[in-house]
Order: sequence, then structure tokens, then C-alpha cells
Amino acid sequence: MDTDHIQPSRTMTQKAGLLLGLALFLITLLFVDLDPGKPIVTRMAAVAMLMAVWWITDAIPLLPPPYCRSFFTRCWAS
Repeated sequence: MDTDHIQPSRTMTQKAGLLLGLALFLITLLFVDLDPGKPIVTRMAAVAMLMAVWWITDAIPLLPPPYCRSFFTRCWAS
């Protein structure tokens, strides 16, 4: 057994940031319509808020949030 490799637990701020980011993302996506003719504007705002909260609270490592924009842009491009 490898007992030297123990992952540190998340802080309360990181846990709160993870949940707050997802909550803001879903609220923006479901209840906000920034430009009625262009739903992509609201979707990208939701992703931007998710990324900002995750960066500020360090909820996840710093590398993945920038890729959220690329991932969601490809999913919603139409």
C-alpha cells in the first residue's frame, strides 16, 4: 500500500465555490435571457460566471476552467 500519496481535502471555500459556480451557471442558463434573438449570448455568460467563480475560489485546479469555454462553445455551436 502506498500511504505516502494522500490527497489533501478541499477547503470550505473551495467546496462553496464549486457549488456556487454550478448554481450560478444553472440559474443563468435557465432563468436569464440576455439577448432573446441570440441564446448563445446567455449560454456564454453562464460559462463565464462558472469559470470566474471557480478561478476565484480555486474550486478546481487552475488548468481546466479555460477549457470550459472551448468545450461549451463546441457543444452549443449551431
